[in-house]
Amino acid sequence: MVTKEEISKINTPTKLGKLTGERTKVTLKGEEFVVPPLTLKELPLVIKFQYATEGDAQAGCLLDLVSATIENMFPDATEAERDSISLEYLEPLAAAILKANKLGKEDSVPLARPPVESPESAPVRKRRKK
Repeated sequence: MVTKEEISKINTPTKLGKLTGERTKVTLKGEEFVVPPLTLKELPLVIKFQYATEGDAQAGCLLDLVSATIENMFPDATEAERDSISLEYLEPLAAAILKANKLGKEDSVPLARPPVESPESAPVRKRRKK
């Protein structure tokens, strides 16, 4: 996971530093939190989420994305502290994470959306004749 120090180093005026994602804010229990975007390190989690085909698998992948983001948001927090976050905050936090990473609609958490076809399972489409 990316630490605060690594993020602050990225915020230099280099070309690569400009490629960091936008942060999203979410208010939970009256307090505002800044949700950082996922990075290349979390790409396997994003791919798993995008290609999960069943509701349970998709929910598990979303939970992995939320956990990775919480770890990025609070790198000094213990695992027990992170695990003690109430489930009542899962939906708004997940929606903010998806928004920050442009992975879904801003106002909903796609726990039951239709599966995305993987390239291997996509049907072969015939070309139109000109």
